[in-house]
Amino acid sequence: MKEHPAPAFDVDELRRLLVGLDRGLGRPLVDLRDRLDRLDREGGPGISAEQRAYVRSSLALSDGLRDLTGAFFEFAVLTRAPSPPALESIRLDDLVADLDRRFAATAEERELDWDCRRAGADALVATQTALCRRAIGQLVANALRFTPSGGRVGVVVERSGPDWSVTVTDDGPGIPAHARSKVFEPFYRLARDERAGTAGDGMGLALCKAQVDRLGGAIVLEPAEATGTRARVTFPVAGPRA
Repeated sequence: MKEHPAPAFDVDELRRLLVGLDRGLGRPLVDLRDRLDRLDREGGPGISAEQRAYVRSSLALSDGLRDLTGAFFEFAVLTRAPSPPALESIRLDDLVADLDRRFAATAEERELDWDCRRAGADALVATQTALCRRAIGQLVANALRFTPSGGRVGVVVERSGPDWSVTVTDDGPGIPAHARSKVFEPFYRLARDERAGTAGDGMGLALCKAQVDRLGGAIVLEPAEATGTRARVTFPVAGPRA
């Protein structure tokens, strides 16, 4: 089965479309979630367990839709004429601890071998912390989602000369060579994911690359040693170069 290519959008047209979707859907989704939340909290004894479960599944669905429209808006903002990010200092050890805190429990729930560590010496680097956390978090979340139970996900953070990097390795199904650049295009999905019924909107890696680009970094996808994928993101230690 052939991969499903992303529609050929003009960048400016795509940006306008995504902003319009966020504006058109954002407020109604917030209102819908508020009403569902109120129903869940105040439904009282008249609501059955089955009905409450339905309300809570609807809450989760509305949260997912709101996250998606938020991703649309962030992608549109990040792909506009760039403005320098507000830089902060963070230690690599702190980044490792943050990743372990955010994802170790998920790895355990999915029965995956989880290894998150720093290689080499600790270092102080300059980045926009929130943006960096979201970009790296997307790569780790992808690795956890696509690695089958019993597999392994590894994260290595290290400094090398004027750069620092995060390498995320999994032993999932991998990404075909011809698709390793296309997966960064908005709305692109691998046919294997659709056949497997894997949830996804085709915006995760597109947004991740936009975030990495804004931080002056580069992202490369490679096959892992045996099976799976190795995603490596490299950033300049001192922040985006002029």
